Amino acid sequence: METGTPDLGHYMAKCHYGSSSSSSSNRKGIFKHSSACRPPLLRDDRPNRIIWYPGAFNPPHRGHEAFIRHCFENTQDINVIAVIILPRDDDWVTEKYSDQPGRVLFTKEERVRLWRCKENVNDLHEWSMVYDRSEDEFDSFQKRLIKRVKAAGFELRFMLAMGPDYLSCHGRPGWFDYDMGDGIVVSDVARSADFTNGKGGKLERLAGCVPWEHVTEDKEAMRQQVKRHAKSLQECTFQHDPERYDAKLKKDPYHFEKVADRRYRETKRNSRKVMVCHSKRDRHKRVRFIPAAGTVRASAINTRGISATRVEKVLSKLKRAKRGARSLAAVMKELESLVLDPEILVKVCDTNARRFKKFTRSDEAVSDSEEDASDSGGDGSDSDQDGSDSDRDGSDSDEDGNQSDEDGSDSSDDASDPNGDESGSGEDASDSDEDDSD
Repeated sequence: METGTPDLGHYMAKCHYGSSSSSSSNRKGIFKHSSACRPPLLRDDRPNRIIWYPGAFNPPHRGHEAFIRHCFENTQDINVIAVIILPRDDDWVTEKYSDQPGRVLFTKEERVRLWRCKENVNDLHEWSMVYDRSEDEFDSFQKRLIKRVKAAGFELRFMLAMGPDYLSCHGRPGWFDYDMGDGIVVSDVARSADFTNGKGGKLERLAGCVPWEHVTEDKEAMRQQVKRHAKSLQECTFQHDPERYDAKLKKDPYHFEKVADRRYRETKRNSRKVMVCHSKRDRHKRVRFIPAAGTVRASAINTRGISATRVEKVLSKLKRAKRGARSLAAVMKELESLVLDPEILVKVCDTNARRFKKFTRSDEAVSDSEEDASDSGGDGSDSDQDGSDSDRDGSDSDEDGNQSDEDGSDSSDDASDPNGDESGSGEDASDSDEDDSD
């Protein structure tokens, strides 16, 4: 029997690493903690939910980050306390891109690494875990976690996040093929959805589903939830940064109460924009749609147009860029607007120069791929072809992205992929503003 601690990370670590004390020194904490965040905590008075987000993520980019962040921030009213990002296995990714022979594929280990970059500065890791084992192991991990949490007196459910390309008003919805758990979360924040084009701005009914309706507000539950959040934030600030805590209270003795009130108003306002529906045959197959417009931080999220294909197109410029010249800096700056950490991404490509020969820029990489370079016309034209393919994939990428999005919300791959611009960084900025205000 567990101790009954409400710390979700405690149970996740037990299920992920096991109970053995051996090699415990090599274990990483599941979530990053700081003075500006509250760790994911379980509640015993209502179901606790985790969103799992599967996808190809080949590679992960700001569209993926914006998508899952938007889903998490707009599901607080149903007590979503954490996210698990699940990069799909290598064989799945290979199959996904089997009809694109020129596509460069990142290994699962590399995709996990690219998701985990900047763990110490990105608040995404305060409430998300990047699962680094196989999909089969993830299934058993879910079951163990639910069982262990239940033994401690808490209820835990999983929701699936996927891109809007798997949800359509035409034909059989792709999400019927997934283990939905406690339902699906979807958003058009990173890619457009075909069901948002109804008359008068109304959502069109999904194939096989009942009409959309607004979520039912439980104002008291919302108020209690944000009060708990403010209390947790207050305790966390006191524990990690006593000086900051004292400074805030000295400046305003009601600071944390005001945080709770502000969060309540924000949660209430956002819940009015969220729509839900369910399958005609099974009420448990629920869909929760969180629109980009009118919900939290939507103005700071502009990732439509970002896709794995677009990232690959920019990476292909590295080989032609002059090292140390302004052109290379320009390529890196462009990458920064697309991916989570361009330096790590380039390092991954340079470390595996032969596999990523059309991207690499180092001397060794160039000589390694000299045969291709001698075909420079080949490489160049390939690159150009990739470019136009990329443009073509722009929409395809949407398809890819979304599909990826979908697949793990494979939107993941390009789901967030869908259509993004540079919102990713605006989003982070927005987050840090909120942390400061908190």
